[in-house]
Amino acid sequence: MLKDVQHSQAEIYQALFELSQLIADHNDLESLCEGLAQALKRIVEFERFALMLHDPGANVMHVHGVEDGHTASREIELTLPLERTPAGWVLANQQPLVIPNLERETRWPKFIGILCAKKIVSLTLVPLTTGNRRLGVLGFGSNTEYLITETELAFMQRVASEFAVSVESYLTRQQLVHERDRLRALFEITTALVSKLSPAELFPAISAELARVIAHDSAGVTLLNRASGRVELYALHFPGSIRVPVERHSESPDGLPAGEAIATGKAVVVNEPDPQRFPSLLYQSMLQQGFTAHCSIPLLTPNGIIGTLELGRIGGQPFTAEEVELGVQVARQIAVAVENSIAFRELDELKDAANSLTTAAKSFPEAKAELARVHIAAGDLDDAEKAINGVSEVAERDFLHGLLLEARGNIEAAIKAYELALESRAEHVEAAFKIGVLLDRIGDDDLAAEHY
Repeated sequence: MLKDVQHSQAEIYQALFELSQLIADHNDLESLCEGLAQALKRIVEFERFALMLHDPGANVMHVHGVEDGHTASREIELTLPLERTPAGWVLANQQPLVIPNLERETRWPKFIGILCAKKIVSLTLVPLTTGNRRLGVLGFGSNTEYLITETELAFMQRVASEFAVSVESYLTRQQLVHERDRLRALFEITTALVSKLSPAELFPAISAELARVIAHDSAGVTLLNRASGRVELYALHFPGSIRVPVERHSESPDGLPAGEAIATGKAVVVNEPDPQRFPSLLYQSMLQQGFTAHCSIPLLTPNGIIGTLELGRIGGQPFTAEEVELGVQVARQIAVAVENSIAFRELDELKDAANSLTTAAKSFPEAKAELARVHIAAGDLDDAEKAINGVSEVAERDFLHGLLLEARGNIEAAIKAYELALESRAEHVEAAFKIGVLLDRIGDDDLAAEHY
């Protein structure tokens, strides 16, 4: 593999020095691979070079490489579980591995098959490690059968130790950049949540910011209808060019990742299609549209689970534990915003009802009692008091005064008003119940039991 085994130690150290200088000037994986390939070309013969980085979260290898000795490198779209690759063996054992002829190798058939299809005949792998951090593996492939010497192998291990420092520095910078982007995304999402209440404006803004740190091809929010037990699509957004027709109707959560997330209160991550686990026709439809990975996160509020945040991916890239953790943080914020949005909508509906009842009360005095209830529910207590004063039936007027006093926080006065309502109408069930509830609240258990 060394072009000339008579290379002097000085030439080898010069090559290592140039390697350090070259890779120090690059700050991304593509240019790092390119820099290493350029530095090694003076000393080492190879047709294929690969940097395989270990992803501890998914326990897979992400492969980056230079092919045919070209200095321009490109990422090879290949992600395999560790146990299916010789690189996994090298990483686990922290020892180099030399395969002089791949066609005679019986282990790792899928990975070896990929290399043979690229006309690679021999392979040398060395661990990429700094201190106690196992970063991955460096691989060198040749188009001819070759058995590497001890001197050559020692040189490749020295190259790997030099390169590992730069790779670790790059990964550390990436972590810092990712953390910065994560905090920025959370800030922008928070800003969007407090500035917009309309789902038509709100959710696309959230999805666009979220896409910066969690890649996704679709994002949606479902709401749980507690009366029917079904989930309804509240908002939907496609951050990229992909558009999938989705009917906006209610759906049974059974057989959906959303149903499992609502039932357990935990995020449900499905990184491979699983139609047996999720037999819902809606889930099957998403699979037919090309979606392979799915993440469903419950929207938790102090009042319980109100729905889910749904993220989908096309192309097989799994959701990592870090991405899910960030999704959970975003879901908490969305849950608060959605609950507030629903409350505003309900408040508007109450105000509309109050306006209608105000008009009706002018012609029908009996509508004033219902108008007072609506005003109390909407928090319009002064308007409620005016409506109550127009109620002619004594027991109902006293009961409504009790509701008003309770809304203002005067519990003892509210109890007295409810008692007056009972005196006027002994069968006033609501007044009796209210007295029991309030006595229970202030700790008078014996009296409360009499009124329940």
